Formats: sequence, C-alpha cells, structure tokens
Amino acid sequence: MIEKIKDENEILTLTEELREERLTGECNDIQIWGKKVCKDCPLKDDKIFDNKSNTWKHSCGGEHIRITGRNKKGFIVPIDISQ
Repeated sequence: MIEKIKDENEILTLTEELREERLTGECNDIQIWGKKVCKDCPLKDDKIFDNKSNTWKHSCGGEHIRITGRNKKGFIVPIDISQ
C-alpha cells in the first residue's frame, strides 16, 4: 500500500508498508533497498576480531544477502512490498 501524506509545508511524502515478518535480523537497508546500498556502506568490507572464537568476522549484517540475493527466510532482496 502506498500512502500519500502532505505536511503543513505541502511537501508530499510517499510511504510504503512492508510486512515485518519478511525481514530477518540481517541488514535492513539491503533487505528494503537492495544491494545498491552496499556501494557506500562503511561496514561492507569491515571485519572485527572475535576473541571468543579467535576468528575474524564480518561487520556487515548483509553478507549472506550479498552472496545469495536472498535473506535467511528465503525472500528475494529487495523484498517485494506488493505481496
């Protein structure tokens, strides 16, 4: 559903409703807007050292999505809001 809202300055804002049950704990930006947001993301290639497992891990919350094109629930990214 697309809703048109005008504020007191007559600025038109379009809002879209996304069913929350389609989202996962992965990066919300990539799930909603697609891989194009990764281009400018500072976390894309960033890694942090995990002392508990003694390994390097990616800071990016959308790494799985960037590789597969789907979130962990299997929805193609960006998630189609029309369904």
